[in-house]
Amino acid sequence: MIRPLLIACLSLIPAAPLGAQDLLGFDATQFGRTVLTRKQSFGSPVPEVALGAYNNEPIATYSPKSVFARMGRAVGRLDILTDSGVFPCTAFIVGKATLLTNFHCVPGILDNPKTGATRIEAIQFVAGYTRQGVETGTRRYFVSVEPIERNRDLDYAVLRVIGDPSEDFGMLDLSTHAPDDGDPFWIIGHPMGEAQRISREKCRANTPALTDNRLLHTCDTLPGNSGSPVIDAALQAVVALHHAGSDRDSVNFAVPMGLILARSDILKAAPVVADSPPVNTAPVAPPSRDMSKLLDEVASMGFRLGKERESREKAQQDLARLLAELEAAKTGLAAADAKAAQLTDELHKAQDRAARVQKEVESLRAALAESEAGRSDTPDKLRALEDQLAAALAARLATEAKARDAREKLALTADRAAQADAHVEALNQNVATLRLQLRDLQAALDDANARDAVAAVRLQKLGSELNAALARAAQEERRRRLAEEARRKQAEAMTARLESEAKTLSLYRSEVKGRLRDALAGQKGVEFAGDRFVLPNQMLFRPGSADLSAAGQRELAKLAAVLAEVANRIPTDVDWILRVDGHTDNIPIRSGGDFADNWDLSQARALSVLRALVEGGFPAHRLSANGFGEFQPLDPANSATARARNRRIELSLTDR
Repeated sequence: MIRPLLIACLSLIPAAPLGAQDLLGFDATQFGRTVLTRKQSFGSPVPEVALGAYNNEPIATYSPKSVFARMGRAVGRLDILTDSGVFPCTAFIVGKATLLTNFHCVPGILDNPKTGATRIEAIQFVAGYTRQGVETGTRRYFVSVEPIERNRDLDYAVLRVIGDPSEDFGMLDLSTHAPDDGDPFWIIGHPMGEAQRISREKCRANTPALTDNRLLHTCDTLPGNSGSPVIDAALQAVVALHHAGSDRDSVNFAVPMGLILARSDILKAAPVVADSPPVNTAPVAPPSRDMSKLLDEVASMGFRLGKERESREKAQQDLARLLAELEAAKTGLAAADAKAAQLTDELHKAQDRAARVQKEVESLRAALAESEAGRSDTPDKLRALEDQLAAALAARLATEAKARDAREKLALTADRAAQADAHVEALNQNVATLRLQLRDLQAALDDANARDAVAAVRLQKLGSELNAALARAAQEERRRRLAEEARRKQAEAMTARLESEAKTLSLYRSEVKGRLRDALAGQKGVEFAGDRFVLPNQMLFRPGSADLSAAGQRELAKLAAVLAEVANRIPTDVDWILRVDGHTDNIPIRSGGDFADNWDLSQARALSVLRALVEGGFPAHRLSANGFGEFQPLDPANSATARARNRRIELSLTDR
């Protein structure tokens, strides 16, 4: 006897990686239904790997022609009816009449003490359930409760299906490919016993991908995902069987398909895909929020109309049943009436026979009395008359007994007829009630049909809106791709231009270095630091001043002539500047002077050099003056020599 006991969410895994995926239980009365209703839940199940938002999507958000929907057709919900409730897992078709799922689902569900199950009563495979609450397009297949092959260590079981679901839903290809670190995956299943969902966002092989004969992945799963296929996005084939999860390690676990195929004798007949080059797996953008809303509205309308049609069909079935009972009762009443008429006829015949026997008895008694009175008859004649009298009396007793039986049967038949009349009356009342209900249902159906007509118009409008939304999305996607392509080309052109300018500047930078070295040959303290030409301050300025000395003006005039000549030969499409950087030593400025601090002094000296170069013919728009104070020393030592090196003007040719 199946106990109608609600089994809430049962955790079948510890933190260790070898535990099984969580299972969810439902009341036993839910078996045989496509849409499962959970009466009660203890706690709220969460994904095994909760990395931000729960990353999976209803498979129905994708087009039926998409690769996700096509591969998902071979995946279904496995409803396991036990003596303590219904436990849904996931299974997928691997042969004409074979399914693959976890051992801990079948038969391992009985090994878990938390389920309270001691035997499996029945198993059903629900295929085609892709939209929550909508049964259209689904089919249920009974499955043998005893696996045709199973392995506890690898946590797999091969089940026999009654029928061939592969004819309508196809089957998945299996692969011995060993995934690499970071390979993208898809997991399709029925979490929480709901309509089919796919986990693909952030769904990939872990690093490392394989450890201890287990595949590690980061795909989000929930109770009910046990037995889901782990599909390699490049191969589009099953590379592992989802097995377990671990909150501690923030990864989920699957059994590599290569290990299962090496151990199995049944699955060798299933189609196996060898390793192949990756195929195009560009992500398919999910429908926008507006399109999802339109699809949900269409599904809701279909669901409501389906429920109303189901109610009307049930009422018609009840009416047909009661009418059949009424006809049966009328047939029984007619038979009872016929039986009563037969018994009445037999009673009348018995009464007639009793009257004749009574007359014979009276006649014999009269004859006997006459014989005794005359005493002329012989003893033999007397005995004969006595025998005739005894026989007549016996016949009368027998006739009376039959008459009593007939009266009793007639009374019983009358009682039964009265009961039949009462039953017929009750049936007539039920029929009348059902006719009223049927009339109400017909009115509701007419109203539903009217709403259906309105919904059809609405659906047509929604379809137009959906097509328009898809067209807009496609157009927007095309604009985005064109914009990205334009940005990419622009970036490539910019990179090429900058590289070309860098090469050109490198050539002229070398020329500038050589020309300046020749122009200032013999000047003490002049040096090159990488691409920077260093002029000591004592060559250009008096101590503590930003005004150029006479010698400094002469030297800068020579530099300006050389730099202006080189500047005129640099191509105009090269965007360059000559940086003039001022630097001081680390001795603070005396208060009350012309400059607030060394920054102020270094900036003023850089501007003096910049203006001298402009006066010498160098283009002003190619110049930039900067002051760094004492914070960029050439020599960090705290000595007079180091401070003399650090008081300087640097010239550098660079891009803008």
